[in-house]
Amino acid sequence: MLTTSTIAMLARALREQLPNFQCFSCFGKYLGISEPEVRGAAQALVFRQRFRAEQRVCCVCQRVDDTLVPHEGSGYAAVDVATGSEMHSD
Repeated sequence: MLTTSTIAMLARALREQLPNFQCFSCFGKYLGISEPEVRGAAQALVFRQRFRAEQRVCCVCQRVDDTLVPHEGSGYAAVDVATGSEMHSD
């Protein structure tokens, strides 16, 4: 069952993982939820125009698959591990 906490958990994990991307299957394993739950939460995030679906190489399984990336202008920032500085998506 899709809940707002599942959506929030996925959004938080996506922000924490930037600039790396995981496929929905790997995100499900990482978060301890099913792939259909990840896809449902992803659909909600895309609908809210915070993220967009894009084909990328998964940083875990190395397959090219659907991932979520921040929508330009969403204001989400990732931290560059090497420098510690924020990398903004907009």
